[in-house]
This record gives sequence, C-alpha cells and structure tokens, in this order.
Amino acid sequence: MSAGYPCLSEALKIWEEGIAFRLAQGTFSKEEEYRFHTRKVAEIASAIASKSGMNEEKAYIFGLLHDYGKRIDERKSGKFHGLEGYREMLKKGYPEMAGICLSHCFPRRDFDIDNYPAYSRSDMEESKKILASLEYNDYDRLIQFSDMFPEGMNVVTIEKRLSAIQKRYGLSEMEIKDISENARYLKRYFSDLCRCDVYTLIDFDCC
Repeated sequence: MSAGYPCLSEALKIWEEGIAFRLAQGTFSKEEEYRFHTRKVAEIASAIASKSGMNEEKAYIFGLLHDYGKRIDERKSGKFHGLEGYREMLKKGYPEMAGICLSHCFPRRDFDIDNYPAYSRSDMEESKKILASLEYNDYDRLIQFSDMFPEGMNVVTIEKRLSAIQKRYGLSEMEIKDISENARYLKRYFSDLCRCDVYTLIDFDCC
C-alpha cells in the first residue's frame, strides 16, 4: 500500500469488487456506462498528470475509484455516493483515496447544504464537516476536472456534461453555477500547469 491510496493492482481489484457488489443487488442496469466513465476519468486524469508534473499512476487510481461509492444505489438506499465511498475507503485504510471520493462531488468545501436538495441533509452535514478538515490539493482538483467530461458512453464538452447531469440529478441553479465556475477555473489552472490548452490532451467523441 502507498501512503493513503492503493497500488494499481489493488485498485483494479477494488474497482471490480465494487461493480460486483452493485450487480449482486440487482440494481446496476448501466454497468458498461460505469466502467466507461471511471476508466475515462482515470485516463484523462493520467494524461493531464503526465503533462503537469504529477504522478500519472496515482492520478489514474484516483480517477478509477472516485465513484466507488456507487457500489450502492443512491435512489433506493437514500445514501450519498460520495460519503459512501469515503467511508468504505477509510475502512480499507486509504484515507487519501477516501478524500477524493468525497471531494470530487463538491467544487467548494464550504458548500451550502440547501443547494443539494437531492441528498439527505444528514449526509450533506456530515460531508461538509469532513471537508472542513481537508485541504483540496492538485489531485482533488484534477479528479473534479477529469470527471466533467465522460457522459454516457462518450467524452463530451463540459457544457454538454453539465446539461446532462442537471437533468439527471435535478441540480439547483446554484449547483450548476458553482460547477461551471469551477470548470472554467480548473481549465485555466491545468492549462497553466501543462503549459498548453488542456483540452488538447482530451480525446472528445463529440462537440
């Protein structure tokens, strides 16, 4: 085990275990879409990391497991996948990975709970309390950014991705505003780190 996150072989094992857990519940109708999404986030994160002086393998692992909390069905369980992933990764002894599972959901650590009506207030309160004890670093920012592109079975622009998730999750206008502003900031941030337009590192399927 590396400091705070699994090695690649262990990460792949955990990834498959999470998928198997969800399949066993009989509520995983989009397995291939989940596989595509998490792989693409991992690949995009790794590509950006390679140009910005970050650890490519670490970025890939964080991307692959960022949605581990979706081992549960949010709608049926009433649980928030970010918090579920955080808790499960802590149980496995991977606190840095746990932080990524939670931080990728929130552009701002001091988010307004009222802007997340789709999730239980108790989960949001606990999430906010945990995030208050964390400091976002370049890996938190990288996974937030990389997570903005895969939609369905395609890699799309941030604008198309935001439109899709707003419809799917019923996000508030403030949530969309926060995500949009964060996306613009992160594009500039990683373009500066990579010394190129970061979009040139992403293989888009459609515009």
